Order: sequence, then structure tokens, then C-alpha cells
Amino acid sequence: MQQFYRGNDRHGGGMWFYKDASHRAYRQADQSSRRNHEHALEGCRMELLSAFAIHEGAGADVAAKILDCVATEEAVRLLREAGKQQEVMDYAMERIMFYLNKRAGGRMQIDCIMYDNTFGELAKSKEADRWFTLLERDAEPQT
Repeated sequence: MQQFYRGNDRHGGGMWFYKDASHRAYRQADQSSRRNHEHALEGCRMELLSAFAIHEGAGADVAAKILDCVATEEAVRLLREAGKQQEVMDYAMERIMFYLNKRAGGRMQIDCIMYDNTFGELAKSKEADRWFTLLERDAEPQT
């Protein structure tokens, strides 16, 4: 039986996870390491978004403004005003998927949806929609 659960982060975002034996083993083996990484990465969101903005051609002025942002919503708003939101978020998703797949080492299938409570869906991996089909199928009453 397929089981899904929703994990929420501290910043209003969230993600659905597929729960199986390999997930539990991965979670137990890597729990303390992930806590350390989450804490270390929490302070570099703007630096990453700024670097991604430059990579996607948003310009140094936009990147500098992003570095001055306190909240991710401010940075996304700046990217939207510069007309680069989708390109930057797609590139961010590409990098996220690279490192998630590298970390999983091919032991599980990973898909991701990045969203914000203000702007909604920001980006998603190529196969992310398939999981919603599985969720709907799993939620249907068994007869």
C-alpha cells in the first residue's frame, strides 16, 4: 500500500513525501546530518537566489537587491518584476534535483515542488505531477 505524508518546513512551504521502507532507513541514517545542513543553508537563501538570478541574466542590480532581502517573498517579487522569476526558479529546481538525486544515490525516486504561500507554485520537477495522480488513486475508496 502506498502511503504519503506532508512535511512542513518552518517558512510556510511544504512537500508531500512517499513513505516506504527505504525512506525510513534513509531518514534514520541521515537525520542528524540533515538537521545540520538545514541549519547551515537557512542563512544562504538570498545568496543562492542572487547567484541563480545572475546565472539566468537578471543583472547585477537585481542580484544586489536580492541580497538585501530578508524574506524569500521579497526576492521572488524582485525576480517577478525583472521578468526572470520562472527562469530563476526553474534553474533552482534543476540544482535542487541534482543534489537530491546525488544524495539519494539512486535508491529512491525523487520529485519536488517548490511553492510559496504568497505566489503559489514556483517550480516543479519533471515528474512531480505524477505523484498527484498516485495520491488521488490512493485516496479513492477501496471497493
